[in-house]
Amino acid sequence: RDRQMPFLAVRAIVDAAGDTLPRAVVAASRGGTLRLLTLAAGIARAPAELGSLIGLARRYRAARASLAAIALAGLSAPRA
Repeated sequence: RDRQMPFLAVRAIVDAAGDTLPRAVVAASRGGTLRLLTLAAGIARAPAELGSLIGLARRYRAARASLAAIALAGLSAPRA
């Protein structure tokens, strides 16, 4: 605001409040990064979590597409 620059913050939520993340995802995503080998090992130990992981991945892709659309709309919006 001080520099009179337009700014918009947008947040996408992938999981619902009642969702429980698969244990394999929690174990593989420490420190803000996803360790794929740890994730694969976790799914191999608990293959029943694969369905939850696939659902989470679908919602992530939808959220990412929504954010991309918002970003593109913002880039093409007329400047005041």
